[in-house]
Amino acid sequence: MFTENWVGWFKKWGDKDPYRSPEDVAFAVARFFQSGGVFNNYYMYHGGTNFGRTAGGPFITTSYDYNAPLDEYGNLNQPKWGHLKQLHASIKMGEKILTNSTRSDQKISSFVTLTKFSNPTSGERFCFLSNTDNKNDATIDLQADGKYFVPAWSVSILDGCNKEVFNTAKINSQTSMFVKVQNKKENAQFSWVWAPEPMRDTLQGKGTFKANLLLEQKGTTVDFSDYLWYMTNIDSNATSSLQNVTLQSFVFEKPILIKPGTNTITLLSATVGLKNYDAFYDTVPTGIDGGPIYLIGDGNVKIDLSSNLWSYKVGLNGEMKQIYNPMFSQRTNWSTINQKSIGRRMTCKCVENCGNPSQRWYHIPRSFLSDDTNTLVLFEEIGGNPQQVSVQTITIGTICGNANEGSTLELSCQGGHIISEIQFASYGNPEGKCGSFKQGSWHVINSAILVEKLCIGRESCSIDVSAKSFGLGDVTNLSARLAIQALCSKS
Repeated sequence: MFTENWVGWFKKWGDKDPYRSPEDVAFAVARFFQSGGVFNNYYMYHGGTNFGRTAGGPFITTSYDYNAPLDEYGNLNQPKWGHLKQLHASIKMGEKILTNSTRSDQKISSFVTLTKFSNPTSGERFCFLSNTDNKNDATIDLQADGKYFVPAWSVSILDGCNKEVFNTAKINSQTSMFVKVQNKKENAQFSWVWAPEPMRDTLQGKGTFKANLLLEQKGTTVDFSDYLWYMTNIDSNATSSLQNVTLQSFVFEKPILIKPGTNTITLLSATVGLKNYDAFYDTVPTGIDGGPIYLIGDGNVKIDLSSNLWSYKVGLNGEMKQIYNPMFSQRTNWSTINQKSIGRRMTCKCVENCGNPSQRWYHIPRSFLSDDTNTLVLFEEIGGNPQQVSVQTITIGTICGNANEGSTLELSCQGGHIISEIQFASYGNPEGKCGSFKQGSWHVINSAILVEKLCIGRESCSIDVSAKSFGLGDVTNLSARLAIQALCSKS
């Protein structure tokens, strides 16, 4: 039993985008069943969104898309969804034999294995032919059962052990390219008002309770807020060595100027999600738990402030006043739509896609929106210009397919959209990929006409990729492919 086959991974602020290819996921599933597995479970099959402050980690992004077959918006993530659908259908073809048969392995080479499931009573057979070499392809001759090309790091599924119905490295499903569409019923720019976060009380060291130690943040806030204020006072006279000092806490160091008299030190600790994994994760402390916090002055004079009398305040004044919620009916914070939090926002940049935030787009479910006026509230820690903020809908714009001879290519739009234009179609040996297809050395000249007849005006269509379908008759052993790029539009 395969309990968690990870189709991707979650994303962290500042990290690169996780990705696991459809070919590799399919390879893992096929190898599992080849080895005698009976149950495969995916994590995740449908991506999600960490609304409000639910994202853990810490530092896990608001989006929990996971590069899953169904993305966080519920759209089909093609080609991963379609490739796995075809894999599942191929394995289901052999279900009766796989669950009631004798299994045997034949080592054909160092990396190639033929696994045969046979029912001695009925004589039925079902085979898996795997190539675990991650660099070199293989061509395998099974004599009476045929000759098969098995790409590197792939598994071929053979119905009856003599007909290839699927290969994990050969993608014959569509690729979808999504577009963001502006709502034409509203202005491109929103009308904004703003209010600053009042901080006079905390800068003066005024909290709501005190302690002679540095408290752990999670237990102190009871997870009411991501923020906890730590405030304390120190006294200095004109002859004190503590005038030009460095404040040191953990790996944070900051030069500060100490004036004669009473000085107030105010620190704001912010969590970005709590630990949510590994043994005893609930006991992992947050905040400035226990310290130490040092003042380091002239002559390396060091004073430990950890046992000072500290004043504390949980959360921000904007949270307490609930400025985002005129009705004072719900205690949420961060980015909100009609008092519903759509998650944390951070300005961390990705390792890849340089210069852009780790997360630019945020999911607003339709259930969060009202039929008339909607209010968006953004809380920004370091400032910014909201003039380019917009609310858009996501939909499929372009769909592509690149299928091998002998397969069926299925194309589909979503959300009531139809295939309105065939931008490219070539049966032969087309080159390139979605967005940059071009004709190869040979090509059936009426490829586009045949595809248009089957697909234009439909939400979905199926195309038999065969020489006969494209007017070449019953040609055998033809190495050909069909590449299509089409446009989806509202009907």
